[in-house]
Amino acid sequence: MQQTHGFFNVNNRQLYATLYTPDNGAPDTALVLCEPFAEEKRCAFRMLVRLAEAIVDKGVAVLRFDVSGTGDSCGTHAEALWENWQEETVAACDFALKATGARQLALAGFRSGALLAAYAATKTTCAKLCLVEPILLGSALIKELTLRQGIQSMMNAKTAQADGKPAEQALPEGYQDFGGFVVSPAMSEAISKAELIADCKALPKETSIQLIRVSGGKNFPPNWKPLVELAQASPNGQTLIVADKPFWGQVDYFESDAVITPIILFLT
Repeated sequence: MQQTHGFFNVNNRQLYATLYTPDNGAPDTALVLCEPFAEEKRCAFRMLVRLAEAIVDKGVAVLRFDVSGTGDSCGTHAEALWENWQEETVAACDFALKATGARQLALAGFRSGALLAAYAATKTTCAKLCLVEPILLGSALIKELTLRQGIQSMMNAKTAQADGKPAEQALPEGYQDFGGFVVSPAMSEAISKAELIADCKALPKETSIQLIRVSGGKNFPPNWKPLVELAQASPNGQTLIVADKPFWGQVDYFESDAVITPIILFLT
């Protein structure tokens, strides 16, 4: 396995990426990973690195990258735009294919990253699409983050009051702070319009879909039914429920082999 670290350019935005390539020549498939949002990205980091290292040993090249305003890529989170993230994900697919010489493209989206992966899959020739515990609606993501931040802000205010410290500084109008990740009104509005199922319906018929739910339950949620049906109707499509801890919410580094193994089997 070889690892190459560096930047690629998308409309004058420098994006940091790590490319994993197998030692035995040009791979058949290049996989682009679309990571979760904000704090969930941190929590999932170790598992995604583990996935990349494990699957490259099976002859699949992997590209991990930071969209603008995150990680080591250019810009700040407050400046980030959803439209840019969509464009950057499509560009990452093109970069992965050209850099590796792979014959076909695969995308894997985790949590909110599924929204970007599915969008990119409609704009590229994607052979396989993995959706892992996906967020179905961008509006649901914003609602969840807002609720979570409201609880955290209340706790911070009580702690600050007890310690005699000043309250949190106010943000510009319309901006929201989600656990230290500031989001602009334009970003929130654009994310809220994202719909995973709509993008999956627009996929080419030849795209295979793998849908993974990570839960202790035995059934998919009712609102997942259209997505389950799309995955099952796709060529060699797969739907499964994995009983494991939520990889997107662990404080310590967490590597979920229960999630990694079926992804590798699906892609290879």
